[in-house]
Amino acid sequence: MSTSALSENGQRNAGVDCLTRIEQAYNGLAETARRVADSILQQPVAAVGLSITELAHRSKVSDTTVLRFVRALGYQGYRQFALALAASVADPEDRALDVNITDDDDLIAVVKKVFVAEAQALVKAPQTIDGIALQRAVEALERARRVHCYAVGGSGLLAMEAVYRLVHLGLNCVAVYDPIQIAIQASQLTSEDVAIGFSQVGRTHSTVMGLAAARAAGATTICVTSRPQSPIVAHSDISLVLLELQAAFLGAHLDSKIAELTLIDALATCLARRLPPRTADAVDRLEANIERMFIEGNDVTRHVR
Repeated sequence: MSTSALSENGQRNAGVDCLTRIEQAYNGLAETARRVADSILQQPVAAVGLSITELAHRSKVSDTTVLRFVRALGYQGYRQFALALAASVADPEDRALDVNITDDDDLIAVVKKVFVAEAQALVKAPQTIDGIALQRAVEALERARRVHCYAVGGSGLLAMEAVYRLVHLGLNCVAVYDPIQIAIQASQLTSEDVAIGFSQVGRTHSTVMGLAAARAAGATTICVTSRPQSPIVAHSDISLVLLELQAAFLGAHLDSKIAELTLIDALATCLARRLPPRTADAVDRLEANIERMFIEGNDVTRHVR
């Protein structure tokens, strides 16, 4: 299909949602492209969040076939198609709110749309979590001798927050960010321990291999990701999947982790209900240590000045 034809096709379908485009174009598609269409139409929710390679594997075609299929629908590339598919699968009340950021939006409009999109992501995210997996994760953390949190790059924020929450509950928990240290630390775990890997795309090599090593050592492995068919899931005993529904509204403007951070808070809250309450003496010692840190820190600052 020529560039001009693609442009005309895109303009003609500009107001048509993704699933409707697929249905309308179906009879005119090549046989291999129909396999992609069938895979999506039969299970549209499961297709949300898949990479082009994952969708190709699911449809038993090549990556090139998927790209041709996407362009036949009038989309400029796979990213645009993936966002449109997620928006098409969303509930009607979600689609009714315009949160697509455009070049014409002023700063106030951008801020409002980001907040609305984040709110939508938080509302929809719990629906993608497997309740049984969540229960197993809480139980594993409750009985863990120690907990390791593995993450590199942007997901490091999630590991840091998890450690802060779990240590505050009294768990022996550390975060490991360096790939070599992840490999070393994971190999030293036992069946009494838990390793949590954070990777939104589910393909961060160091994190995936860290969970694989921890699992081989006998530890219970948990992953937090947005890709249900990614490599990290294959190396996890428990998978907590939060589909990137917000991507349909934000595009490439924001790589949000608000849903994952909220999940960490929810896990800590569930865990706090199961753990025995701390004694009054333990609480007093904790508060005293925190207070001493701030008081002594301020004294040092004054002396330096």
